Amino acid sequence: MKYYSIALALLGAGAWSSCNKYKDSISLKEQENLGDYTLKRTDTFTLQATSWAEDSIPVSNLTYYLLGSMNDPETGQSFASIATNLYPTQPGKTFPSGSKMDSAILFIPYPPGSNFYGNPGTPQAVNVYQLRQMVDENKYYYNTDKISYNSEKIGSYYGLLKSSRFDSMRYNSGKLLMYPGLRIRLSDAFATTLFNAPSSVTQTRAAFAAYIKGLALVPEDRDFQPEQGGVALLDLNPSGLAGVKPRVILYYDDTSQLEYEVGYQKTAANQFEFRPEAAALTRQLNTAGWWPYTYAQSMTGSKTYLRIPWLFNLVNDKTIVINKAELFVQLRDQTAHAFYPPPTRINLGQPISASRKRSNLIRDFTENPAYGGTYNSSLNAYKFNITLHLQELINQYFRFGNNKDLGMLLFVPSDSPVSGSRAIFDMRPGKTKLVITYTKLNN
Repeated sequence: MKYYSIALALLGAGAWSSCNKYKDSISLKEQENLGDYTLKRTDTFTLQATSWAEDSIPVSNLTYYLLGSMNDPETGQSFASIATNLYPTQPGKTFPSGSKMDSAILFIPYPPGSNFYGNPGTPQAVNVYQLRQMVDENKYYYNTDKISYNSEKIGSYYGLLKSSRFDSMRYNSGKLLMYPGLRIRLSDAFATTLFNAPSSVTQTRAAFAAYIKGLALVPEDRDFQPEQGGVALLDLNPSGLAGVKPRVILYYDDTSQLEYEVGYQKTAANQFEFRPEAAALTRQLNTAGWWPYTYAQSMTGSKTYLRIPWLFNLVNDKTIVINKAELFVQLRDQTAHAFYPPPTRINLGQPISASRKRSNLIRDFTENPAYGGTYNSSLNAYKFNITLHLQELINQYFRFGNNKDLGMLLFVPSDSPVSGSRAIFDMRPGKTKLVITYTKLNN
């Protein structure tokens, strides 16, 4: 279980580190004197593909967090909420006798240069609630782990979720320039709860988190029409810069304030809901078969399952060494535009087992520096080097007669980058293709 948690965390990262030398068995530059070997190249593989509903993805310990709702005309409706703990920044601090509470403001900045996925001109309503349970920092959360919250609103916002405007906020006896972000006034009742917190619960982070539990930021279900709504990135990083730091500011006695920091990484988690509505996608999710166009969407949307049914025809009765295996995954034309740019990165893995659809690593992800997966705008495609993965499959088949091919999965990473994006792949012959250069023993 521990291995699978680590593996899935790496899957969401979309980046890798390599401590092993790339193990390409025979490089092309070594092919000058072939002798009993024949160098061949083929790109005529039959590929079969369909879309699967996303099984399980990491939603905690992320770089940034997604918030908002949208209706993508190609897929359907998506909702992204945030659950976060709340902690005092000055444990043990109490208010002077006779102090008067003024108000409480929640501020969370947008990351510098952050993207917005969807229609930035759609006003959205976001409500704030108190959590019923803390985000457990010792638990690795997946989208199937639901974090409950109270039904009573303690704050609300209506407006755009994308802004590049700097604003100012009352700070001590003056004004503080705040980085562009989401600012929500919290209810007087909740501000009073903070103000009246017993000194005993402010001594430690754990005691205070048990007292308040934390906050949930939840977009309203407004039944957007296609091409309305979108999701924004929020930065929960506990920055030391006052104008960038995400926090709750409690104002009292006109010119004074006390701050509370929100959770970060292990003490925050995204919560997602996806409602597939587009006919082409829902048909694939509910009907067996292979399709010319398939989908991959973040926020527990969908992913593409891809198989190469006659891969082992390469072997027959002779062993081979794969010099290079490249998968070129083409996007369907005219499915990406200003509101819905293609993901900057797509991951390629495999199912965790023959009976489970959760995504797992392939060897190239961690060991092959040429693994790829970055969007190429000139090709409108993604390229993957899967040499090590296919060589392992062929070795197992040739030596032991074992077919270990579980197929492959194309999916949007949950981190590095965090994105609300989706891709529609063109799986027609000649569009998405596998190109293998290999050496085959003649004798």
